[in-house]
Amino acid sequence: MIKKTFDGDLYNKYKGNLKAYGGQSSVTADGGELVPSPLANYIKEMLFNANFIRGITPTINLKSATLKLPIETGVPSAYVVGEGANIRSESGIDGSSDLLSKSTLSNIEFSVDKIGALVGWTTEIEEDSEIDIGRFVVDRGVMSLANSEESMAILGDSTGAIVSYQAGQPEILVDGIIHQVPHSDNSTNGGLWTPVNTDYDNIIAGGSDVLTLNEVIKAQAIVNKNGKQQLKADTLVVPSMVYARMLHPVEFEPFSTLDKIGNSASVIAGHVGNIYGMNVIVSDNLPQGGVTSPATMTGNFVTSDSDTVVLALNSKDYARFVMRRELELRSEHDFNTDSEKTRMLERIGWKSYRPELVSMIHNVKNVSGA
Repeated sequence: MIKKTFDGDLYNKYKGNLKAYGGQSSVTADGGELVPSPLANYIKEMLFNANFIRGITPTINLKSATLKLPIETGVPSAYVVGEGANIRSESGIDGSSDLLSKSTLSNIEFSVDKIGALVGWTTEIEEDSEIDIGRFVVDRGVMSLANSEESMAILGDSTGAIVSYQAGQPEILVDGIIHQVPHSDNSTNGGLWTPVNTDYDNIIAGGSDVLTLNEVIKAQAIVNKNGKQQLKADTLVVPSMVYARMLHPVEFEPFSTLDKIGNSASVIAGHVGNIYGMNVIVSDNLPQGGVTSPATMTGNFVTSDSDTVVLALNSKDYARFVMRRELELRSEHDFNTDSEKTRMLERIGWKSYRPELVSMIHNVKNVSGA
């Protein structure tokens, strides 16, 4: 059915010189025929473009269901070694004490889970519709997968400490960015859940106010410091209403009111899309007060219905997106109901393995004209 409604000429018109391969057909397996690869390529591109997590996070294609990557947990020391001295027993400030140490290593494990979406329509709807209903429904299914991936990476909480998810929700599979943001019990509102990583304090209180340059610079400085000035904050993630405020013709100067010019002025400087070298990305999967679960995290850094959070991060090393099965689409005709069905499946995983490279500004005003 999808093969029938797919317009290859239209696809190539919009996608330029993209090479179209002749997809498999007549697959002798449950699920019927594979969708031809031109459409599959289009859908995979849409999945990539509709999901900022895929766009900025390095991806590892797995050869098995799990992958272990070595990480350094302790750095080697360097001390004076006297002439002819034993480096293992005669090193140190005084040339005799044993202070020399080597790197200590551990590993971090990545795994994948299967996520799927099912779409369908009756032949009557297709016959009577003025639009390509097959393409529309499949597009909506892809957008559902994209939104699930992004929500999982941002709001995931496998422990139920922040948000209690129902079985089957992708967010229950991983501990997302916000769950992993390092802080201590002494952080502003830090006692709202048990910190996963207390070696750093990467949380900034927004004070239920509009996003300011001062807060953005502070968030950027935290990431830059933790990255030893080599891995710097290159991405600022904001919800759409905060982004809309960044477009405000008055605040663009930047100032909120004439008596608030300076580092307490409402953000932005330069042009929208980039601030202090950080790309500005919009995501409404960030927790916002008053939004239906699982997006709401009221009481956890979002203390009122008009508040939200903003994230600053280093996109190259804060996390990894892993993939075992990129995207599989199979379609079939249901003889009994005279309807078409398309199943989408992927085996993916995500892990924030360098949480110190993410900082969060909480209680940022998220209402128009605030």
